[in-house]
Amino acid sequence: MRRGVTILIAVVVTVLVLGNIVMSGHAAATLDGDVEVIGQTCEDGAVTDLRLHISQESAPSLTLTPHVWSSRQHVQFTWEPASITVYDGGRNVSISAPDERAVIEGDRAQVYLAAGQQRAIENFEVRSCN
Repeated sequence: MRRGVTILIAVVVTVLVLGNIVMSGHAAATLDGDVEVIGQTCEDGAVTDLRLHISQESAPSLTLTPHVWSSRQHVQFTWEPASITVYDGGRNVSISAPDERAVIEGDRAQVYLAAGQQRAIENFEVRSCN
């Protein structure tokens, strides 16, 4: 009986410790800010440009790299400009596919902004480009 209680306590402690590690890792990887897709431009049936609103409040300025993924390609591309500086509060920016391989095709996409290991992520529905 005593052995079962000891094992149960060990399992509970392990779950709590691992859960804390996962949650603190997620918090460390999340930017203190947000990204929202507020517009898109289509060319030949594909999204070639995105207009974003980026808000951040963790530092006087932050340099971000935009990455885009679409449901049809299943590949992530760095869009241009490859470096965006955002100041405390936020700003609107436009990003563009660097070439034809990087355009958004399909009905779902993701844009994420990276600052080192930290990310701000927005999953969105692609507006029809017909």
